[in-house]
Amino acid sequence: MLDACEPDCNANFRPDGWESNIGAMDLNGNSVPDTCEPDCNLNGLADHRDIFLGDSLDLDRNSVPDECQDCNDNGLSDWLDVGRQGNIFISQQDGRVREYHRASAFPIGPVMEDSTFGAALASAHDVAFGPDRQLYVADFVGNRIAKGNLETGISSTFIAPGTGGLANPSGLAFGPNGNLYVVSQGSSRVLEFNGTTGALVRQFQTVGGTPYNVINKITFGPAPLHDVFVTSPSNRVIRFSNATGLFVSQYVAGAGAGLSDPRGLVFLPDGTLLVANFGGDRITRYNTSGALIGKWNDEYPLLDPWALTIGPNGNVYAATLINPVRVIEYDGSNGRYIRGFVRGDAELDTPPTAIAFRPPSPADANQNNIPDVCEGPSCPADIAPAGSPNGMINVEDLLVVIGAWGPCAVPSNCPADIAPAGGNDVVNVQDLLAVISAWGPCG
Repeated sequence: MLDACEPDCNANFRPDGWESNIGAMDLNGNSVPDTCEPDCNLNGLADHRDIFLGDSLDLDRNSVPDECQDCNDNGLSDWLDVGRQGNIFISQQDGRVREYHRASAFPIGPVMEDSTFGAALASAHDVAFGPDRQLYVADFVGNRIAKGNLETGISSTFIAPGTGGLANPSGLAFGPNGNLYVVSQGSSRVLEFNGTTGALVRQFQTVGGTPYNVINKITFGPAPLHDVFVTSPSNRVIRFSNATGLFVSQYVAGAGAGLSDPRGLVFLPDGTLLVANFGGDRITRYNTSGALIGKWNDEYPLLDPWALTIGPNGNVYAATLINPVRVIEYDGSNGRYIRGFVRGDAELDTPPTAIAFRPPSPADANQNNIPDVCEGPSCPADIAPAGSPNGMINVEDLLVVIGAWGPCAVPSNCPADIAPAGGNDVVNVQDLLAVISAWGPCG
């Protein structure tokens, strides 16, 4: 090709590739001189060079310095302005809790290590976000539930040891009523606490004696009952009535149940149950009656799976404890391996015990990770196309509501749940009317 026809970004009549070959700075090796590359902060250095030298952070790994992703010029990157929504928080057996960026899984750093907290977490066995978007941790050895305020950086003891018989908490989850349900492994009980004050609400029926006197993790069943399900290392999944707190059944049990030291569990949107088998190196799936369907995850090696959760994208995330420790992402629709989302070389150096994604921020109504203050009038009914609303309320938005009709599969990530304001975890005629009433251009 004639030189005159090749790219010449700096208009010096020399092809870019040739300049790079003879010594022009081209740190990223893309055959474009660095002098022609984006320089968002106008410091005379290409953005990728700022990042390479460590002068600028790039936590989302999009090759744009975080300081340049600040749409309202308030000195904070947009991911901070939207309240770190979608970031992943992982608890570890050694008591640490670490935060990773939602887009890249790049380590941001430890949380809940402030000096005001007093005694450090002894062993973090589970984490969950409350309705207040703050982080709650089951401190297994410390016999308490700790709370971390991610805005102030101040941590505290939310539920003290012994409250309601609390001992060795191994699992926790916030229920549809906003209360905190805790697996108290040391007393073989499920305890319900007020989600705002931490006061004891009730003790579920004791499940004492062989063979299920120890319980591990907890989740809630599908609407409308939202019954409580817990795993037992005696190879059972036990069901309690959320309405009465009484034992209902051994939901999964028996020689043919496929369980082997079960730990984390989660219900898929179709009502089937997934269970992580710590002793069996697999995730098993059960139908709505608790009968075994089979192994759910594909053949990628899964060793010592401990925790399961569903992410904002609907995929399933599993925490594994050895060779190496990591969090693996699976396609939520079929169990196919996607990637090692967080790896042991990303500061995850001790076994992970739980995974939690920070819920959506009120500062980003359409959850596109751009602060609402940078987008003009709020337009919560503009929910389509997914991830990139177009400023228009039309049939696309209507179809999203119709397609999501019924209880939200993932309450913290339910874009069609727009009415009443703040949502109610169900998509129904209120949401349909909200779209119709906002028909036309936003604002």
